[in-house]
Amino acid sequence: MCSKFVPSRSGIALTALFVIGLYLHLRERSPRAAFAVLVWGVVGLASHLLIPLGFWLTIPGFVQWGARDMTAAGNAWMAFWNVCNSAQGVGSPFDGLAMLATGIALMSEPGVRPFAAIAIVAGGASVSTVAAAGTPVQGSAALVYLPMIALTAVFRSWGGVVVERNAAHLPLERTINA
Repeated sequence: MCSKFVPSRSGIALTALFVIGLYLHLRERSPRAAFAVLVWGVVGLASHLLIPLGFWLTIPGFVQWGARDMTAAGNAWMAFWNVCNSAQGVGSPFDGLAMLATGIALMSEPGVRPFAAIAIVAGGASVSTVAAAGTPVQGSAALVYLPMIALTAVFRSWGGVVVERNAAHLPLERTINA
C-alpha cells in the first residue's frame, strides 16, 4: 500500500478540512455521529500523515546510505516500507469508521442518500481491507482496495462541497468576513 498510494501532505490537509466540514454539517442533527466522524477522522488523518512525514524525513538519509552501502540501504528500505504499511493499516480503519458514521448519519437526508451509500460502502471496504490482512481472504481484500480508493476519493470530494456549504460556520470564515 505504502509504495503505491502515498497520501500527500496537501491532500491530508484538505481532508482535515473535509472532516471538519462533515462534523459541522452533522453536529446539529446527529451530534454523536458528528463527534465520531471528528475523532475517527482525525486519528485516521494523523496515522496517514506519518507516511509522507516519514518519506520527507528519511529519503535524504536513504540516498546517502545507498551511496555507501546499497544492500544495507535496500534492506532498510524494505523495513521502512513495512512501517509505512503499518501507518496505513492504523489510518484506514479509522478513516473507514468515520466514513461509516457519516454515511449512517446522512441516510436520513433524502438529497444526499447516494453519497451516504458511497460513504457506507467505502467505509466498510476500508475497514475490511485491514481486517482481512493475514487471513485466508487477504487476496480477496486486495480486489476491494482499488475500488475503495476510488470511492474514498469521491466521498472526500463531496466533503469539499459540505465544507463550502457550511463555510459560514467556520471560525476563520467569520473572522475574515467580519
